[in-house]
Amino acid sequence: MSKKIIALNGSANKHRNSASMLDSFIEGIRAVSPDAEIERVDVFDLDYKGCRGCMGCGLKSRKGIGCVQRDGASELLERMRAADGIVFATPVYFWEPSAQLKCLLERFIYPGELDHHIEIAAIYTMYQPEIVSEVKLPLHAQALSGNAKGFLKNINWTELAVNQTQTWESGKSDIYISPGPEAAAISEEIRAKRWPSDLERGKKAGEEFAKRLAKI
Repeated sequence: MSKKIIALNGSANKHRNSASMLDSFIEGIRAVSPDAEIERVDVFDLDYKGCRGCMGCGLKSRKGIGCVQRDGASELLERMRAADGIVFATPVYFWEPSAQLKCLLERFIYPGELDHHIEIAAIYTMYQPEIVSEVKLPLHAQALSGNAKGFLKNINWTELAVNQTQTWESGKSDIYISPGPEAAAISEEIRAKRWPSDLERGKKAGEEFAKRLAKI
């Protein structure tokens, strides 16, 4: 039976770093599982809010149903809970996913009570070099994945970090204020040199994701 996978782009940009890595990941999935049912979603296209703390999802009468809010994310959240796998790609802001994606994850994770195993993969894109993200990102990733596992139980969560991605449009680096000292050292030449290998890493990660799903 084909696996159902939800692929979430947590960036406002539909064709740049996070989105491109997500597409490469999907390419890897299809290379291993060509019959997989993959739904790709740009979360910035949806109109929704984060968790309201209403505890509606915690009612015994609604056990396992999920978030009770009805808005632009409701149907997507239902499909996420029914999926075999979820992969999201997001830029890193303040060492966390984009605000829009974090809102969605709050409402997906907090209700808990999945009745089946689900594979989750997270792709993080950032301008920081590896020496910075190797220290800071694991702390966030462990907190996020740890909370997800605490609520959802039947999940496997893996992360892929993509460093020194370009934060500005190609050819326009001279008109932007650098967001930090690390970014000042990033040139379009650095990104051009390493980006093809980053995309290949994304594809390989997608292949491994599909292989894990096939064993379920």
